[in-house]
Amino acid sequence: MQAILAGVASLLLCGVGQAKGKTVYVHLLDGDDTRGDGHYTRPFKSWRVVLRHVGSGDTIIAKNGDYRKVGREGNWGGLRLALTMVDKLEAGDPRQTVPQGTPPDAVGIYRYDPANPLTIRAETNQGVIIDHVRFHLARGIIIDGFDIFPNPYYTNGSGKKLNRRRNGIHGDSVYEPEDTYNHVKTNDPPGGHTAAWYEALALDQLHHCS
Repeated sequence: MQAILAGVASLLLCGVGQAKGKTVYVHLLDGDDTRGDGHYTRPFKSWRVVLRHVGSGDTIIAKNGDYRKVGREGNWGGLRLALTMVDKLEAGDPRQTVPQGTPPDAVGIYRYDPANPLTIRAETNQGVIIDHVRFHLARGIIIDGFDIFPNPYYTNGSGKKLNRRRNGIHGDSVYEPEDTYNHVKTNDPPGGHTAAWYEALALDQLHHCS
């Protein structure tokens, strides 16, 4: 299955070539953000830290595992690309220029060159299971090979699932019709552009270029 997502009320396909930059590894279960250096045997532990070490044309490889097991503290393994220049940024986080007259909360920090995108890839196809992906004001990112699956651990004591919107792929200001590639769960009217939630139980590739 392949899903294509583009933000801010437009849908685009990006031409994708071979990655030319460096490769950095992450493992949310067995990595180490303090002593890791991003090599295969010493991966970083969190998405936020590994994203501090890459730029356009680079590749992040997530080593295989069920990342939902990191629990609530690790957002159930979810990949969130949603920070903006108004958020409390830490040392090493990407920064973007805020144009004059533009509010900082309208400028996302995870913005890369669509012609030379950042690739975030599972080590093997569907070898990494995560709860969700969230985009907000991001661009130039390819997500490839993840199994995005509703979190079986995310329940209360009686077994009732909590916060059901935490499943799938969440992109602000997007609309994608249901077709052979996408199974869409959304309140949007046809042609609408409010937040949409994408159910993708075996997502092979997600291209986000806006």
